[in-house]
Amino acid sequence: MRDWRPSEYPTDPFVCVTAHDQAGSAIESAQLMTDSEIDTFFNRVIFELKVLPKTAEESRKAAKHELALQQARIRRA
Repeated sequence: MRDWRPSEYPTDPFVCVTAHDQAGSAIESAQLMTDSEIDTFFNRVIFELKVLPKTAEESRKAAKHELALQQARIRRA
């Protein structure tokens, strides 16, 4: 979505996240289009990968921030 131009047909923005634990296990998200989907993904990361909540919260905030930026960009067009 970073290369999207106002002259193009707008679509709903999304973010994709890959989370890793210290042992190398990883979980990749689907296309997350809402804050609740982001929350669900990071709750899964905390539960399955045993990632520290503080670490996951930083990434959760970054994902929500990026999604909000892209949503605002589309609304301006």
